[in-house]
Amino acid sequence: MNLKEYAEFYNVRAAIQDWGARDDYKDPSLLTNGTDWRDELFRTAFMQNHNVSVSGGTKDMHYAISGGYLDQDGVGIGSGFKRASFRANFDTNINKYLQVGFNTAFSNTKQVITFDESNIIQTALNQFPDVAPRNPDGSFGVPQVNDFATYYSNPLFEASMKENRNNNYSLDYNVYANIKPIKGLNVRVEYAGNRGWFNTYYFVPEYTYGNIKVESQSTRTKNVSKYTSFKQYATYDFDPWKDNHFQIMAGHEAQWGNWESLSGTRKGYISDVLHSLNVGDRSTATNSGDDGTQWAIESYYGRLNYNLLDRYLFTATLRTDGSSSFGEDNRWGWFPSAAFAWRISNEKIMQKLHWVNNLKLRLGWGIVGNQSSGSYAYGAVMSNTVTATQDTITVSFAKKPSEGSTPQLVVTTIGGEGLPQAFYDHTTILTTFDGDATDNGWSPNASYVDGGNADGKYASINVDDAGSNWWGTMVFFRKDWNGNSFPLSSNIPSSAPASKVYLAFNVYDNNSAIGGTESGAYLRCSIFPIGDKEYDYDWGFAWDNYPDTWTWAIKPLADINGKAHKGMWYRCVVSLDNYSVFQGLTYADIVKAGINQFRLMEMNQTTKGGHVDLRIDNVRVIYIP
Repeated sequence: MNLKEYAEFYNVRAAIQDWGARDDYKDPSLLTNGTDWRDELFRTAFMQNHNVSVSGGTKDMHYAISGGYLDQDGVGIGSGFKRASFRANFDTNINKYLQVGFNTAFSNTKQVITFDESNIIQTALNQFPDVAPRNPDGSFGVPQVNDFATYYSNPLFEASMKENRNNNYSLDYNVYANIKPIKGLNVRVEYAGNRGWFNTYYFVPEYTYGNIKVESQSTRTKNVSKYTSFKQYATYDFDPWKDNHFQIMAGHEAQWGNWESLSGTRKGYISDVLHSLNVGDRSTATNSGDDGTQWAIESYYGRLNYNLLDRYLFTATLRTDGSSSFGEDNRWGWFPSAAFAWRISNEKIMQKLHWVNNLKLRLGWGIVGNQSSGSYAYGAVMSNTVTATQDTITVSFAKKPSEGSTPQLVVTTIGGEGLPQAFYDHTTILTTFDGDATDNGWSPNASYVDGGNADGKYASINVDDAGSNWWGTMVFFRKDWNGNSFPLSSNIPSSAPASKVYLAFNVYDNNSAIGGTESGAYLRCSIFPIGDKEYDYDWGFAWDNYPDTWTWAIKPLADINGKAHKGMWYRCVVSLDNYSVFQGLTYADIVKAGINQFRLMEMNQTTKGGHVDLRIDNVRVIYIP
C-alpha cells in the first residue's frame, strides 16, 4: 500500500486500540504516495553476450573451439552476473580399428548475490512507505520513533552497501578411445572428471542509521571439489538370423571424489574501502575448514537387447554397485531389471494410418538403489567428548547421524556416565520440520528451507534485530489444534524424573552477528502441553558473547570450551525440570500432561541491535540416565 493507504490503515488501528495516534497522519489526503520501494530497488538491466567459434577437420580428424563472454546487470540493485567460457573438442581416427578424442570445457562465473541473499524483498515489504530511501544529505532514511517500537532496516542500504558475491571456476574434461577389433564389436575406454574452485566474498561496512548500528565484518570462503571417473565398456551387435538382432553390452565404471573448504571472518575494519581479512581486527578472527570427505562408487553392469522383426523388443540388465556410503558388510548391492516393448506402429495393420509415426507399448520391472545417505554414514559422526552439568549439555556434531550408528561419545552428568543412545533414537524425534507435524508456523523472517539432502527441511530464522523486541521472530510446530500430544517415546522409564528427561534440538549458526556484550538477544524456547498455557514454562538460550548475568541462560552456540563456531551444527539439550510445568514430575506425569507445541523465538529487549541467522532441526525428547 502507498503512504495514503497506510495512513488510513494506521488511523483505524490506532482508533480501535485507543493508542498510538500520529499527528502527521490526521489527514491522509494531504500526504503524497510515499516511497515505492519497488521503484527504488529495481532498475533497467543491460546485457551483452559474445561468442566466437572455429571448427574444421578432414575425413579422419575433426576439431571445434569456441569461447564466449556474458555480462548481465541484475534488475535488482545488488545483483549481476558475468561468465567467460571456453570449449574444445577433438577426435581423430588413428586407423580403422582405433579412434581417440577429447572434450574439455572451462568457465569462470562472477555473480553479485546481495539482492538474493540479504532478504531485500522481504525487508522492502516490511518497510513503511513514509521512510525516505535517502535523506537530503545523502544518508539512508530510517523509520521514525514510534509507539509500537517497530523498526526495519533500509532495503536500499542493504542492497547498496553490503558486498556479497562469488567467483567460481569450473573445469570439465573427457579423454576417450574407441576400439573396433572385429565387426560389430566396439570397446570404449573413457577417463573424465571435473574440478571446481568456489570463492565467496562477504563484507558489511560499519554504518549507523537511526537506532540500528551495523558492525563491519568480512568473511572469505574457499571450496574445492574434485570428481573423477574411469569407464570401460564393450558393445557387440550381431544378427544370427534374418529379422533377429542382438546387442550385448558389458562394462565397468569407477567414480571417486572429495571436497575441501576453508573460511575466515574478521570484524572491526578500519576502512570500508579495504575488504581484505588482514585489515580487520585480528582479535576478532574466526576460521573453520575441512580437509574434505572422500567418496567412491564402483559398478559392474551388463545388458542384453533382442529385437525381433523391429516390432518386439526385449531388454534385460544386471548391475552391481559398491558405495563408500555403506559399511563393508553391506557395501555391494545387486540391481536387476527387465523390459518388453511392442512397437505397434510397425505392424502391417498400422501402415495405412499415416498420422501415426511411432506407437509403442512398454512394460518394465526393476530394482534401483540409493546411496544418498552420505559418505561413510555407517560410522560414528560425533566430534567431541563432552562433560556437562545435570541441566545443560552442549554437543558439537555432524548434522545428522545415520540410523544404526554406534557412537563412542560419553556424556557425563551428575548422575553418572553413559552412552547417549537416545541422541540417535529416531523414534524420539517430535519433528524434523519435514512435514511430520500437523501444523508448522513461522513469522515473516522465519521459514522452512529444503536442505537439499537426505535430512530434508530445517527451520530458519534470518532477521535484522533492531532491539527493543518483546515479540520476536518465531518458529513453532504443534501436533494439531485439537489438544493432542506428540507421541512420546515408550523407551523412557515411567519413573524417570524430569531432571533426566531432556528437550533436545539441533541449532546451526549460519551468519549471526549479535552486537557486543551489551546485546540482550536470546532464544526463548517454550513447551506447551495440552491446554497451551502461556508463559509458564519457557527457557532462554543466550548467545556465546552474552555475559552470564542471567542464571537461566544456556549458550547453544558454543562448544565445550565456550568458543562459538559458525557453520557448525550443535546439539542443545535442556532438562524438562527447568520448565516449571514439569518440575518435580516423573516421565509418566509428562506423558499424561502431553506436549502439543514447541516454540523457538528470537527476542531482544535491549536497544543493542544485531543480525540473527539460525537454523533449527530435529526437535526431540530424550532420556539420559
